[in-house]
Amino acid sequence: MEHKINRQLKSNEDITDITEVLEETKSWWFDRTDVNGYKWKLVYENHNEPTQVHFYKEDMTDTLSINLSTIFDSLLREYNHHLEVEKDIEERRVKEEIQENKKKLLEDKVIEVIKSYELFLKQKIKDEITKQDIKPNITNIRKMVDECSILTNGVHYGLGKKRMRSISISKEWYLENYDKLTQILFSIDPEHIPSSQKMETNNRTQILFMVLDDYTSTDHFTFDDDWSGKMRYSFYKNLDLLLRKMKKSPIGYWKS
Repeated sequence: MEHKINRQLKSNEDITDITEVLEETKSWWFDRTDVNGYKWKLVYENHNEPTQVHFYKEDMTDTLSINLSTIFDSLLREYNHHLEVEKDIEERRVKEEIQENKKKLLEDKVIEVIKSYELFLKQKIKDEITKQDIKPNITNIRKMVDECSILTNGVHYGLGKKRMRSISISKEWYLENYDKLTQILFSIDPEHIPSSQKMETNNRTQILFMVLDDYTSTDHFTFDDDWSGKMRYSFYKNLDLLLRKMKKSPIGYWKS
């Protein structure tokens, strides 16, 4: 049996290039050691001493010895590191997928709410044209769209470019539909805490701003978790698109 093992170990001496095998581990020791052109063999002369790997050249004037267990430990550390890296990558992928699914769900629900606001705003514009006894042509309708979307007493976004800062929604509609807006956030973030004040007022301009959550109760706030901020942006972005569509719509749109 011992003769068979020795014969197998001796056959390892036929390997002339182990560099590729070692460099794949990327460990600190192998990164700093050039073993190109070396042969290698296992050596265990004493059962009380650990088995070693001897790297040598033909003339045997340059020999490098390292415990076999050290190589195994290095490979095991590298493999564990690889598993950790793969785990982190998978966790990030799953988290990003969840975030993207939530963003899509949020956008879909906001669009549904905007459709509801479109019906409200469309009827309001019709009523104002009738109330003011204005001729219902495209020019007058477009002016009325502007008047009903740029309200000093409306509820504003307060961020973004000039257009996003200027448009607003009806305070009446907003208060009536506030619970519906917060329910959307609950569907995305079960830990969402709605604001008790619902709106904030700029003390200097008296402009009203949409408030959907209680910022003071947020202990660990991050941008990824700012679903109320994402919802406010999505709402006013889609509101802007709606207003542009209404101003470009033909007279038939207003008769339906």
